[in-house]
Parts: sequence; C-alpha cells; structure tokens
Amino acid sequence: MLHIQKKYIDRILAQKPKQGVFIFSGPSGVGKRELAFYLVDGLIKKENKLKNFKTVGLIEEKNQISIKQIHEAISFMKLKSEDTMVCLIQDGDRMSIKAQNALLKVLEEPNEHKIFIIITDSIQNLLSTIVSRSLIIKLGLMKPKQIRDIFSKQEKIDSKAVFLNWGRIASLKESKQKGIKELEKKEKKFYNLIEAPIWKKFEIIETLEKDEDNLLELVDFWIFLVILNLEIGLYDDFKEFKDYNKLNLNHLESKQLLEKLLRLKEILKFSNASKKLQLEASFI
Repeated sequence: MLHIQKKYIDRILAQKPKQGVFIFSGPSGVGKRELAFYLVDGLIKKENKLKNFKTVGLIEEKNQISIKQIHEAISFMKLKSEDTMVCLIQDGDRMSIKAQNALLKVLEEPNEHKIFIIITDSIQNLLSTIVSRSLIIKLGLMKPKQIRDIFSKQEKIDSKAVFLNWGRIASLKESKQKGIKELEKKEKKFYNLIEAPIWKKFEIIETLEKDEDNLLELVDFWIFLVILNLEIGLYDDFKEFKDYNKLNLNHLESKQLLEKLLRLKEILKFSNASKKLQLEASFI
C-alpha cells in the first residue's frame, strides 16, 4: 500500500506543489513517518538538508508542543533561501492551541517555497482552519493479504507477527528486525490486567505507572487488540488469526473497553492527570 501512496506523492512533486502544508494522518504504525520523509526527500536537495530542513516534536517530559517551539520553527522558515525549506512537525496533534494559532497565522499567507508537514494520528485535535488549508494524505490499516504482497515472496512472515501488528506496515517492518518478544510482553500485560482479580489489578497498575514513558504506546497497542477482538470472525481475512485472540469478551464488552481505552489515550496525551487514577478508572 505504501508504494501506492509514494506514487501519489511522486505525482504531487512532479506538479511542483504550491500547497503550504501537508498532513499525514492515520493510526500509529501505518507508515506516516516513512511517507513524510519520502516527501521531504523529494522537496529538498540532499546537499541542502542541513540548512533547509527542521523537525519539531515533543520535548522530554512534556506532553505538548509549545508555542515557543513553533515560534522557533517559524523563525527558521523565514530565513532567506533560494531553495525550498521544509518544517516537519511530528505528533502535530500535540501542539497547544496557542502553538496551532501561531502556525495558522503563517499558513494564512502560503509560500510554495516554505512547506510545513504535519504527522498526526488524531487529526480531529488539529484546528479545522489548519486542516482546511492542508493537503491531507490519509493512511489506514492494511489487510493481511496487502501486507504479504508488500514483502517479497521469498520472505516468510510469521502470522503471529501479522496479528500483533495488525494492519500496521511500519510496525511490522520493525518487528521483522527486532522480533516480536516485546509485543508479546505487551499482549500478556493486557490479558493479565483484564483477567486478574481486583487486588492484583492494583499491583499491575502500580507497575505500569512506573513505566510512564512507554504507557501511551502500550495503550495504543491495547486498542488494536480490542479492535481485533471485535473484527475477528467477521471477515475471511481474520480467520487464520482466531487462535491468537485471547480476549474473552463479547461484542458489547469489547466496545465498552475500546471506548475506555480511547478515552484513556486522549487523557494520557493531553492531560497531566494522575496516570494511576486514569488506569484504575479504565480497568477497575
């Protein structure tokens, strides 16, 4: 699927884009970052990368991209250059409202040689006025057959790896390099948390709270496990993975859990609320 998106980007580049901002939107692990950098490579000459390219993202221990970071990016983009300049904003939905408004002021006066690229898995958290000025490239989850077609026929893909990286090609590529043991650990934590007695759940949550740097990524993975539980058995593509699904919840229970996890994800991303209390509210 990514090769189709890359061909689309090639067509955009061939037309010499006058768009001031691009948004790559979709779930985590589907290849947004890979495609965004593919666009960057097409916009900027290799020898100009250091002076004409800037990235913006979350700073350690901060849960938002600040207005100061965006002001610095805008100042960089205002530097004189005869060539295209690009600013890539990762986790764009984590920009504060003030930061987004500051960016919007720049986007209101588009310059074909000054291009902003935003990567987000929650486009609904971007200002509608930013989205309306953007060329949006959406990526979704792939079906198992699509994933297998991407890899050469000589490469064997572990079906458990496909299950644990459901539809997310970038995550699957990473698993092929690192193996799936870490994902299996995340899977086990989730099933333990669902099935454990209440007293044990408190112990598990205390352990999870201590690993807060990876908590959002963990919850994101759990969301996919619940989505799988909802969809396995409905389509032929899912039947071969039925034995891997160990979430013994009915349809209604799965939907309720999914809603809780999605709400938990948003709170973890955008709030400084107690992570322990939010986990307890979701699982106890």
